[in-house]
Amino acid sequence: MHSRSIPALIRRDADISLGPSPDIGQIEWLARRRGFRALLDLDEEGEPGQTLSPNVAASWAHTFGLMHERVPISLERPGEADVERFLAVLRALPKPVYVHSAHGARAAALVARWFAAAPLSPSGAA
Repeated sequence: MHSRSIPALIRRDADISLGPSPDIGQIEWLARRRGFRALLDLDEEGEPGQTLSPNVAASWAHTFGLMHERVPISLERPGEADVERFLAVLRALPKPVYVHSAHGARAAALVARWFAAAPLSPSGAA
């Protein structure tokens, strides 16, 4: 399988990176070349233009030794309960973690909330 990088990968700090939803080769690249330990998938099932369904992405993540968690976030404005669930799941995942959504916009917005809610510390953990 050909591994390739994710063109829009944004490494926010040593623990959290974000970007668009990866394909199979990119999941392998995240695990084997970049040392990620987990993926946090914000996609809803059946989104238009979806790279992989969340279940298929989870299977490939596990194949490459990554934890995979889902917090489906609506393409519309997420509710506060969605944000709180995202923060709790992100807090619990092993780091480094790659947070992704279809094009990366929801991932960017929610990771920004993570850093806004976190006290200043080297790990960024709340």
